[in-house]
Amino acid sequence: MNTKLFLIIFISAVALIPLSNFIFNFLESNNILTKLTIGAKDLSPRKIFSFAMFLVVGFSIWPLVVKLFVFLQIKIGNAELPLVKFLQSHEQAFVIVVWCCLILGLCIALPDSINDFTID
Repeated sequence: MNTKLFLIIFISAVALIPLSNFIFNFLESNNILTKLTIGAKDLSPRKIFSFAMFLVVGFSIWPLVVKLFVFLQIKIGNAELPLVKFLQSHEQAFVIVVWCCLILGLCIALPDSINDFTID
């Protein structure tokens, strides 16, 4: 897995979360995003964007954490441990399995979260 790509994605998403407030405030103040243009639903584009960035951060951190864990374990001399050997040889498969578990949990929780969404 390309660590640089996931690091760029992670940093960009973390930076976009606070910047999105300024962007959405600008769009709302210029009447580009209003109740008439986006509909009168409870889910505003600001909330959807923030949730999407939360997901991007959550998914992009896993390859970085696994790579860092394996690197540090090798650095301190634990390269011969079975878990470190396994993660080193199956790093991409492990990340994909974690992503599948995250997607499964998201698919289970998202419908109820949307129905119960009352936070302003």
